[in-house]
This record gives sequence, C-alpha cells and structure tokens, in this order.
Amino acid sequence: MRSSDMGSFFAILRKRLWMILLLFAVTMTVILIGALNTPAAYQSAVRLQVIPVERAQVALYGPARSEASDVELISFQFSQVIKTSRIAWRTINRTGVKMTADELLKGLNVIQDYGFVTVIASAHSPADAEAIVTWQVENALAAYREEQARPAVATGEFIAEQLASAEQTLATTRNDLLRFKLAHNLESLEREITAYQDIVRGLRRSKDDAALQEAQFAARIAALAGEATKADLAASQAKANSDAEALAARRAADLRLAVSNLHADLAAQAALQAGYERAIAQAETDLTSLIGLSEEATRLANAVTQAQNTRDFLFNKSLEAQLKQQQSLSVGHLKVIEPARRPDQPLPSRTLQIAIIGGVLSLALGVMLAFLFEFFESLTRQARPPA
Repeated sequence: MRSSDMGSFFAILRKRLWMILLLFAVTMTVILIGALNTPAAYQSAVRLQVIPVERAQVALYGPARSEASDVELISFQFSQVIKTSRIAWRTINRTGVKMTADELLKGLNVIQDYGFVTVIASAHSPADAEAIVTWQVENALAAYREEQARPAVATGEFIAEQLASAEQTLATTRNDLLRFKLAHNLESLEREITAYQDIVRGLRRSKDDAALQEAQFAARIAALAGEATKADLAASQAKANSDAEALAARRAADLRLAVSNLHADLAAQAALQAGYERAIAQAETDLTSLIGLSEEATRLANAVTQAQNTRDFLFNKSLEAQLKQQQSLSVGHLKVIEPARRPDQPLPSRTLQIAIIGGVLSLALGVMLAFLFEFFESLTRQARPPA
C-alpha cells in the first residue's frame, strides 16, 4: 500500500472518528446497562446413573422379545421426558417458583454421559436452583417410570381378568368331577378297577381250589367205592354166619357210609364252585361297568388338570406382571447418585467477555460505516455539476 493510500485511510478515520467512538460508547453503555439489570444466576445439578432392567413386558406364550434395555435409549428417553412442559408445571406447582414452564425449561440443561445423566438447573436464587433441579428430576423420574411400567400394568389387568375366568372354570370342572364320583360312589376309579381285578383273581383262585377239592373227593369216593365192592365180595365168599362174613359186611357198610358222606362233600364243593362262578361273573360285570366309566372319568380328570395348569400359569404370570410393575415404579431405570446441592456463589459474570467482543465488533462496524459514508459522499461530489 502506498503512503498516499495510508494517508487517505487515516484521514477518513480522523474525519469519522466521532461516529466510531459514538458507536463504541453506545455499545459499551448497552452492555453495561444489561449487565447491571441482569440478576445473578445460580446453578444446581443432580447426577443420575442409568440402571438397565428387563423390559416391563410379560410374555404369555413365548420368550419376551430380545430388546434389552439400552443405556443410551434410557438416557435419551429420560432427557425427553424431563424437558416437557407438563413436568415443568408440576415442578412449578410443587416449588412455587415465580416463572413459567418455558422459562424453567430454558434454564434447564441435560448432559448425557454413557451410563450417567446430569441435570443442571439455573435460577436467580440458590434455593430456587436447588428446588427446581430436585423436583424436576423427581417428577420426571416418576413420570418416566410410570410410562415404562404401563405395559406391565396393561398386561397385568388382562391377566387378572383371565385368571378370574380360569379360577371359575377350575371350580366348575372340579364340581363336575365330584358329582361324577358321588353318582358312582367312587373316590378313585383306578383304585376301584384295581380292587375288582384283585377280587376276580381271588375268586378264580378260590374256585380252582374248590375244583381241586372236588377232584380229591371224587377220587376218594372212587377209591372207597372200590374198597366197598371188595368188602361185599369178601362177605359173599365168607362162610355164612361166620365172624368173617359179619366183619366184611360191617366194613362194606362203613365204606358205603363214608362214600355217602363224601358225596355230600362233593356236592358242597360243586355248589361252592357254582357260587364262585356267580361271584366271578358279578365281579366281572362290575369291573366292565367301571372300565366303561374310564373314558368319562379320564375326560373329567383331564379337564380339571388342564384348568389347574391354566390357572397356575396365569397366576404365575400375574405375579410376574406385579413384580415388573413394582420394579419399574421403584428401582428402574435411573437412580440419583449425586443429589442437588444449594450453590454458594453465583455463576461467573460474562460481562467482560461480552464487553470485549462487543467493543471489537462496534469498532469494526464503526470503521466500516466511516468508509461507507465516505464512499457515498465521494459519489455525491462526483455527481454534482461544477459551478
């Protein structure tokens, strides 16, 4: 740059120095007045740790969807909840601070650091800053946990309805089975069938024993009859009116009496066998009737078992839904590890930094305006006709 150009540059600056200084003074005055009228700001913070827990969902017919709670997702969702107007108004109503929801949220800052969330609130008094950040976090936690517990609550209500219906069904099936048992006078059909099978087997053994006894009696009758025939033959061959004849005749009579008695015993055994046959037939008839009831008894017992299994399944799911609901409402998903502390000093003033920046910008703007006015004046002089 030539010395003449530098001279012209400084000449313009000297000529318009008043405007540059005026703009600088106005800027400094505005910054100073703004700083004097701006009350001191205080900040208080709450630090939370993300605690991933299982989703508050209850799988009814299979494993739960594999969408484990993500730390970043929890942090993001909580950050969205805590910066809503409804939470801000709850905090305002609870603390009584004199501000709107927009003003409260404007002074609220949420910092997400993996596994941790820090909430910072600004206010014009230390007490307000502490109260705002404390209750904003508490209200947001309550709302977030309630929102996360909503699936378990809805599922729990559905399961409770189904559980009541299942318990009614179980009671009905139990009553049907009880009426069946009372109508047929049995406690356990399986035990009754087993008992009748044992009876039939016992009767058959007794009948076989009676048959064996009958055969033995028949054999003895045949033997004694043979002996009696021999005694008769001996008596006929003996000398008439002799002692041998009398002895043989007496023996033959005794044998015939024994044969007669054995015939009575044989008849008794035959009658006993006939009685066993009738008893076996009756027992087999009763057994057949019991076996005929097996299908109905099995159906009723299976209905009770199925109803009991359904009731137990729904009862366990109901407990699971209640536990997941309580988990979401009490310990999930974030925990305060550093509560709010009342600040001792206000935030450092930024008036000096703002004044420096404003001063530099006002001087630069003043120089630009000086040259701009000089340029327009030169154009005006050139367009003016010579006198």
